[in-house]
Amino acid sequence: MKYLLPLLCCVAVFFGGRQFRIMRSSAAASSPAPQEVTAAVATKERENLRGLARQTQRLASQQCHSAAALEHLYRSGKLNSDQLRQAIAQAAEKDPAGTWEWLQDQGWHWGELLEPRRIVFDAWFKQDPAAAVARLDTLPSFEAGQLVAGVLGKVASDNPAEAAAARAHLDQLMDLLGSQLSQISFPAIDAQGAARLLALPEGLSRDRLLGSFVASWMAKDPAAAATFLKGQPAELRQRSMEALSKVAFLTGGGAELPKEARQLATEWLLKEAPLTLRMQFGPRLADEMAKDDPAKALKWAAENLSGKSLDDATGSIIGRIFTANPADARALVESLPEGKRRTSAASKVVQQWVAKEPEAAITWWLEHSGGGATRDYDSQSAASTIAGIWMNKNPDSFRAWFANPDSPQLPVQFLYTNMRTLLKDRDAGLDWIGSLPPANRTAVLRIAFDHLAMEAPADAAATFDSRPDLATGDGARMIATRWYASNPQKAIAWVTNLPWGGPREAALAGLKKTAEAQAQRGGTIPEELKELLR
Repeated sequence: MKYLLPLLCCVAVFFGGRQFRIMRSSAAASSPAPQEVTAAVATKERENLRGLARQTQRLASQQCHSAAALEHLYRSGKLNSDQLRQAIAQAAEKDPAGTWEWLQDQGWHWGELLEPRRIVFDAWFKQDPAAAVARLDTLPSFEAGQLVAGVLGKVASDNPAEAAAARAHLDQLMDLLGSQLSQISFPAIDAQGAARLLALPEGLSRDRLLGSFVASWMAKDPAAAATFLKGQPAELRQRSMEALSKVAFLTGGGAELPKEARQLATEWLLKEAPLTLRMQFGPRLADEMAKDDPAKALKWAAENLSGKSLDDATGSIIGRIFTANPADARALVESLPEGKRRTSAASKVVQQWVAKEPEAAITWWLEHSGGGATRDYDSQSAASTIAGIWMNKNPDSFRAWFANPDSPQLPVQFLYTNMRTLLKDRDAGLDWIGSLPPANRTAVLRIAFDHLAMEAPADAAATFDSRPDLATGDGARMIATRWYASNPQKAIAWVTNLPWGGPREAALAGLKKTAEAQAQRGGTIPEELKELLR
C-alpha cells in the first residue's frame, strides 16, 4: 500500500501532461502564428483584387455597342455611377443618336442629365457635327447653352480636327450658347490662343468669343491681356471689355479677378463705354467706386445715371457709408427728395441697422420710406429682407412690436416672410397670435391662415375648426379660396359644414368671387356651389 500512492501520482502526472499537450496543439491550430496571419490577409487581398479584375473584365465583355445594350446593362442594377458614365460613353461612340434618345426616356431631371448629355453630345459632335447641333435646337436655350460651351472652347484648340469642326458651326454654336459666355472653357489662354481666335472669320460670333476669351485671360494674366487689347480695333476692344465688365460686376465672378482686371474694367466703363452699358453696369460700378471714395461715387452716380440705376446706386453707396458713419448715412437719406431713391437708400441703411437697434431702425425706416409702402417689386423685396434680418437676429423684439397696440402698422411682407418661423410650433404660435391686441390679432390671423392654406389647405381647415377662439371671417375666407383653387369640391364641402355666422358668410363670399373670376376665364361654377349660394 505504501507504493500505491506514489504510483497513482505518477499516473495522474502522465495523463495531465498529455492533456495539456493536446490543448496547446488545439490552441495553436486556432490561433495562427504572425507569419500565418500576414499570409492569410495577403491571400484575402489577392482574392478581392481578382474579384475586382473579374468585375472589370465582365463589364468590358459587356461593352455597350447600342442603346439597347445600354438599357440591358442599366436595368441589371450592377453599375455604379462611374461605370454608368463609362457605359454611356461606349454607347455614344457607336450610336450617339440612339444613346441621346435613351437618356431622354429615363425621366431624369435636368441636373442628372447634364453630364450624360455632355458625354453624348461631345461624341456625337465628333462624328456628325451638323446632326448634333440640330438636336440641341429642340432643348430649352439654357440647357443647350450648357452643352455647347465645352465644344466652343475647342475653337482655340491646337488640335486641327477639333478646331475645324467647331469653326465650321461657330455661328450656330454661338446662337445656342446665348448669354452663357462665361461657361466656355478654353484649352489655351495665352497669345497663341488669341491668335487662333483672331484667325476666325470677322463677325459678331468671333468678337463675342474673343471677348469671353479676354475676360478669362484677364483672370490669368491681366498685363498680357491688356497689352493684347491695346492693339485691337475699337469694336473688338469694346466687346472684350464688355465681357470683362460682366464678369467683374454682374455675374458674381468679380471676386476671382485680379485687382488690375477690375481696375481696367472700371476705367473703361467710366471713360469709354457707351451710355447704355454705363447704365447697365452703373449700380455695381458705383458700388465699386464707393469702396475707395463714397462721396465721389455719389457724385458720379448723380451725373451719369438716372431712373432705377440711380436709385439702386444711391442706396448701395449710402449703405456702405453707414458701416463707417451711421449718422452721416441717415442724414444723406433724409436729404434726398421723397421717392424711390430715398426709399431704396433708407432700406439699405436699415438692413444694416435693424439687427442692433430694431425698434429705432424700423421707426426711422417707416418715416423715411413712405410709411413702408411696398407698391413695387423692389420695395417688397427690401421689406422682406429687413423682416428676415429682424426675425433672425432679434425674434423677441419682432414679436413685441405686434404685441404693442401702439406700434405702427408694418407692410404685410413682414408677416409673410416670417410666418413659417412664427408657426414652427403651430400651437404655441397660434396661442401667441391669440394673445395679441385685437387690432393686430385680426391682421396677423388673416396672414397666418393664408400661409397655412398655401402649404396644406386641409390641415389649415382642421386647425381653423379646432380653434374656435381664432375663427375669424378673414381666416375662413383665406382657407376657402386657397383650397378652392386646388380642390373645389373639398373646399365647398368644408364651407357647407361651417356653422352659421360670420366666418361661414365670409368663406362663401370668397368662394363666390373666386368661382366667378374663373368662369370669366372660361371655367364653370360647380352645381354644389350654386346650390350653396341660393
